Formats: sequence, structure tokens, C-alpha cells
Amino acid sequence: QKGNSLLKYIHNVSWRFTVKEEFLADYEMSPRICALYLSVRYHKMNRSYIHGRISKLRNHYSCRVLLLHIDDGDNHNDDILIELNKICCINHLILICSWSYLECARYIESYHFYRNKPPDCLMSSSYKQYINNKKMKQNQLTEQENKREDVIDVLTQIQSITSTNVSTVMNHFGSVAALSNCTHDQLTALPGFGNKKAKSLFNAFNKPFKTSK
Repeated sequence: QKGNSLLKYIHNVSWRFTVKEEFLADYEMSPRICALYLSVRYHKMNRSYIHGRISKLRNHYSCRVLLLHIDDGDNHNDDILIELNKICCINHLILICSWSYLECARYIESYHFYRNKPPDCLMSSSYKQYINNKKMKQNQLTEQENKREDVIDVLTQIQSITSTNVSTVMNHFGSVAALSNCTHDQLTALPGFGNKKAKSLFNAFNKPFKTSK
């Protein structure tokens, strides 16, 4: 890539040539990130070129980019894009389309600049706030669900009381404290509760655990 005009537009990061024969990519933004450069005009003249370049990458680099420079004017290149997109999917590359050398250079600079940054550094402040609120809501729901499961586990130990019965009483009374203060008649009036179930649940909260001898 020594003669590539793209290099003239890389101004925001330092760069240097590497003349090692074993260097596999056109641009190396970090030890695990690389890019191959391909222009549409050149690809039309030499379809086998990109296959040879990709094969040399083998399993090197965890993030591999094919930087496609669409420099063929207003010609329709749908077939070429479909072909290259398929090649990238098969070979685990990210296809990025650019319409100028400047745009290509900015992608290379960005990959280099963000090479050691966490993913959330790309988020806007409003999106970060949205994600944080969503996580908080999920945590709250998880706590409520855990409490609900605990209540079900305890109350279904009472004879003839099912998980559906527990949901019914909790939806009606709202808390275990309110349930413990209810009357037998209030329980009997609930759907799915007859005298037997109401008595069992009422006694669980009001009858002593130990009977006197």
C-alpha cells in the first residue's frame, strides 16, 4: 500500500511502513485489528486478487475489515457488493463501503483510536442513560420476581394451597403482611378459595406452631 493515495489523508494518527514479508494485511490498526483495502475498479479487473489476500490472513486477527473503496462513479455495483458481502461473511470479515480516500482514512484512524476502548465509549450520553435505566429496571424486576418465588415456595407448603392460590391472594392483598392480617371470610370470598383452603391459609398465620399438651 506504499503507493496508495489513501495514505495522504491519514493525519490524525501516527503511522509507518512495515516491509516485513510476513505482514499479512494492508493496514494493521492493532495486533488484533487489520484492514484489507480494495477498490471496485481494481476488483473488476482482477477478481481473484481479494481471494488471495484473504487466504493469507488465515486465522490471524480477531477483527478483520475489508475496506471497499467505491471509486467507479455512478455505475451500478450491486452484484459486486453482493459478491463481496458473501465473501466477507464466509471469511469472517467486516465489509465497510467508502466513497472517497478521505472516508477510508477516517475508518482506519477510528479503528486505531478506539482499539483499546470499551464498547460503551461509542454511545451517546442519552443512550448510556437509556441503557443504565434499562439495567436498573431489569435488576428491580429480578428482585421482585425472586421475592415472589420465595413467597410461592413458602405458602405452597400449606396443605391444599397451590401457586395459583398464592398469586390470587398476593394480587388481592399486595403483601404478606396484609395477608397475615386478613379474616377467614375475606379469604373465602376470593376466587378458587373454598372453606377448606381459606381455613388452612388462615390457620397458618393465626394458629400457634406448637399445640399445648
